[in-house]
Amino acid sequence: MRRVGLALLLLFLCHLPLVAQNDHAMLSGTVSDAKNHRIPAAEIEVKALATGLEYHAVSNSAGVYAVNALPIGDYTAVVIAPGFEKLEFEPFTLQVGENRVLNISMAVAKVNTVVQVAAEDDLNRASTTVGGVIGGTQISELPMDGRSFERLESQVPGAIDDAGSTEDQIRFAGESQEDNNFQMDGIDAGGINHQFEKVDLRLQVPVEGIAEFRASSFAYSADQGGAAGGQVQLVTKSGTSEFHGSVWEYLRNSDMDATTWNSTGHPQLQLNNFGANFGGPAIKNKVFFFANWGAYRQRLAQQVTGLAPTAAYRSAAIAVSPALAPIINSFVSGGVPTTDPNALSFSGSGSNPVEENAGMARVDYKISDHTSVFARYATDHYNYTSPNGIEVNSNGQLSTQFNSLTSPNVVLDATHTFSPTIFTDARVGVNRDEYHEGGDQVLTTNFSVTGFSTLSTPAADDRFDTSINFVDDTTFVKGRNVIKTGGLVRRVQEDKNTPKIPVITATYIGESQFENNQMDSYAYQGFSNMTGQRQTEYGVYAMDTIRIKQNLMVNAGIRYDYWTVDHDVLGRGVVVDPNTCPSLVCPAKSSWYFPDYTNVGPRLAMTWSPEFMHNKMVISAGGGIFYGQGQFGHLGSAVGNIPQNYTLLETSIPALSYPVTPYLGAAAYSASYTGQNRNRQNFAVDEWTLGIQQEIARETTATVTYIGSSGSHLWSNTIANGVNPATGTRPFAGFSTFTEEASQSHSSFNALEAGIHRNLRTGLMLAANYQWSHAIDDDSVGGAEATTPQNQACLSCDRASSVYDMRHYFTSSAIWQIPVGRNHAVLGSAGPVMNAIVGGWELSGVGTSRAGLPLNITISRSASALPDQINSNQRPNIVLGTSIYPTHRTPQNWLNYEAFSVPANKTWGDEGANIANAPGHWQMDTALRKQFQLGERMSTTFRAEAFNVFNVAQYGNPVVKLTTQTVGGQLQVAPGTFGLINSAFNTNPTGSGTPRQLELSLRLDF
Repeated sequence: MRRVGLALLLLFLCHLPLVAQNDHAMLSGTVSDAKNHRIPAAEIEVKALATGLEYHAVSNSAGVYAVNALPIGDYTAVVIAPGFEKLEFEPFTLQVGENRVLNISMAVAKVNTVVQVAAEDDLNRASTTVGGVIGGTQISELPMDGRSFERLESQVPGAIDDAGSTEDQIRFAGESQEDNNFQMDGIDAGGINHQFEKVDLRLQVPVEGIAEFRASSFAYSADQGGAAGGQVQLVTKSGTSEFHGSVWEYLRNSDMDATTWNSTGHPQLQLNNFGANFGGPAIKNKVFFFANWGAYRQRLAQQVTGLAPTAAYRSAAIAVSPALAPIINSFVSGGVPTTDPNALSFSGSGSNPVEENAGMARVDYKISDHTSVFARYATDHYNYTSPNGIEVNSNGQLSTQFNSLTSPNVVLDATHTFSPTIFTDARVGVNRDEYHEGGDQVLTTNFSVTGFSTLSTPAADDRFDTSINFVDDTTFVKGRNVIKTGGLVRRVQEDKNTPKIPVITATYIGESQFENNQMDSYAYQGFSNMTGQRQTEYGVYAMDTIRIKQNLMVNAGIRYDYWTVDHDVLGRGVVVDPNTCPSLVCPAKSSWYFPDYTNVGPRLAMTWSPEFMHNKMVISAGGGIFYGQGQFGHLGSAVGNIPQNYTLLETSIPALSYPVTPYLGAAAYSASYTGQNRNRQNFAVDEWTLGIQQEIARETTATVTYIGSSGSHLWSNTIANGVNPATGTRPFAGFSTFTEEASQSHSSFNALEAGIHRNLRTGLMLAANYQWSHAIDDDSVGGAEATTPQNQACLSCDRASSVYDMRHYFTSSAIWQIPVGRNHAVLGSAGPVMNAIVGGWELSGVGTSRAGLPLNITISRSASALPDQINSNQRPNIVLGTSIYPTHRTPQNWLNYEAFSVPANKTWGDEGANIANAPGHWQMDTALRKQFQLGERMSTTFRAEAFNVFNVAQYGNPVVKLTTQTVGGQLQVAPGTFGLINSAFNTNPTGSGTPRQLELSLRLDF
């Protein structure tokens, strides 16, 4: 009956109106005697070392206690029970989102006896979550190119960095970057339109203002969710019981850097990152404050690479098609020859200034022993200008694009203890993104020509995105159960005029077609007035941590997420759905899609510490179902259909050429929309895991974990309204092809994680993680990352290794406080002068090695050669017995074009998706620090950092699109520039995959 009652309680709690992303920590456990009999009414006093604040709990009749909503940091604990010895615990650390299990064993009292004991090890005894915490010391001491917390996200088990360590390139456990959930102090801190910020904010939260962050990659408990991917929780710093401050500057310039691979000359750089902190008590033991300001200034001649026409080709093309002269003259001039006689490999540079200013202020107030509040405001102002590819403007200079973003974020949090067994943590917050982009509009049309780099018109739009959040967590202690419930209400508002100017793309499938002005397609999307999308997200959860035995715990939870249907605040939108609207375009005011009420996600985790391993091992197993809706922006296709949209095709207009004015009469019969299957479902990921943790030495643990998942209802992106081969007509007459978004893709992910971690308390911090994994899907990674299949009617035909299938991924980091000088093993009695020379040195480093990502090899084909006349992402045939790689792979010859052939007309290529791999990458970053003590409370620190210290060449991806040529009346694969790598992995001055860079810094702490 007790279990039945508990089940009913869980169901009841799931209807509470309030889901939480907890930025605090919990301390819980049991109090027992030497014979394992539970001790009730034991008083537990927990004290924060930084502020001196105390928190209290009392064990219940089952000997169970819990202290919830504890700020992260270092603590001591004292336990008192009548008739037993008083226990004093040595300092221990509580991390963000942690439920630390501290089981207490007490002995019968002797006269005036106080026993000092060490807190238990850092093994996770409360959940099966795969992930980790990056602490304040790691954030401040490890080398980070760009001083942004995202640079360290990939150090967490289950995470991978597939590009340059930016927020949009970190993925967790096989899921999309659109499936991640970013929280700051328990409140939404994502990009709203996307889950990530649209630009690389270095200072959204300056690392100097972050206390620590947790990234949960996989199999997390029911109190986390709202997205099916990684859960990233940042906690900002707060003031302490003493005044502390610091000022700093990090300096880099091109004189200290190696030359970017394949660049012409030595791109000039001047980079400064500077700022200040100050915090302390406003009212002793009551009110604490902390303020942070940071600035980033960058002046860079950014590397620009691409493929441009040769002078001979330019002359010939203009002679044959004079109308193309303005287009051809928009390509940059110059470059080195390639295997394609018509193309030059260009490498140059353009101006790339960045200016960013950020600030944060936080006040913490302990009103009473039962109630605490804090308020925090943060903002970032970012401005960025960069070259726009290899297009030149009217002055003959590379054209430019700009982005600006302002991202204020505010939260008010309150915690209250109703009794020793009931406490709550509630918060309200606002997250906002004000984003603008544009450029010097030279061409009004994008020109995509197979064999050359695309000439692109910079995107132009304005966005004002806001999320308003209310969150609550409430914890109950009852018998052996610690029950946690909570809820989330998140209101999203997105006002945008996307696009601000028409987006037009002219496509040519080969160099000869371009020379003869034989256009394959012309797609037009008109400009948009300001629209206003609205949606509300609700979530509730309940979970119970049950202490079956002192060494056996079960965490059972259930979570329900619901998203209302996205809509325009004024009811605007053109709804297009070939599945539910017979005429394709649905009636006015139709619902954009139908709601999905099925997002019930059970979670279960079990942890066991075998007695025969002396409590130094934890075996865990668990899993659950995780839901998400993916990118919010993709739900609003109906507002994107409001402007005029059409596509002209060569298959319908054989004479299609530039300029297209003579053919615009067909636009009324070529309407091209973005359709959405209104019967969409939110995607679901089933996850399961089995792991072993073992303490192998003091403060050192090793972990081996298997993780597996299966994703369903993933976002898919196909092209509809192709020609029916049997009738030669399109299903919807009067319409061109159009994109159809649905939720019909699947994925699977399996991985083995192995890692070792050593705490810095010993003077040496070490963390190393290796992941072997295999990700498989049918063109969809997750929430809103999908590629168009070769055959629109057969998604399963594209089932293959995912485009983000990174088989091998290894990360490591270390901090060594060199034990030389006063109070150390070597020269421990050194005098002041000697100690100033030999003491205070620290060495740290970060290493990464990863396999290359898959490459999808495609071929340019005329639409008329395909059964459905849709020539998107077409693949060639495989030549059996011929390797897809040359005998000696080089950046100039990474792939072997002779391994492929042109498919016969009216057939699809037989090559599988993603069969090749790009180059792998590895690098090591190091830092050497020397601290000089200037007095009892003041010090200065000099620091030198080297990123990619061995200057390993970091290659970008090769050209993967095959071109064709006619030989003896037969269409054959041409060598062209296929397999050529002409750009570096990362042309930005920060992040991973750069050439060797040196950075110097000076810091004053007081």
